[in-house]
Amino acid sequence: MVTPGSDTEVAQTTIQAPDAHIVGIPVGTGVEVRASFGQWRGRRLAHLRTWYLGKDARWHPTRRGVTVVPEQLEDLEIMVRALRMAWDEKTLGTDKD
Repeated sequence: MVTPGSDTEVAQTTIQAPDAHIVGIPVGTGVEVRASFGQWRGRRLAHLRTWYLGKDARWHPTRRGVTVVPEQLEDLEIMVRALRMAWDEKTLGTDKD
């Protein structure tokens, strides 16, 4: 897992590596959500994907996740911020009578 120290370091990592794992968040024992860049059929893609630690002691991606073109990252960030704001305001999953 790469924990970037600066924006410059992240940019250099993604430029130099075709499949660059930027950061991971543990969400359970042997499970994490990873943010990464990759390439598919010549197109650069940004991934948020669930990975699991296999019996072979290696990390493997699952089908659960989202893939967007890098130009959509700002839209994805706006969505996550809106989700966070709704959570902070306690407006998710509550009955409003």
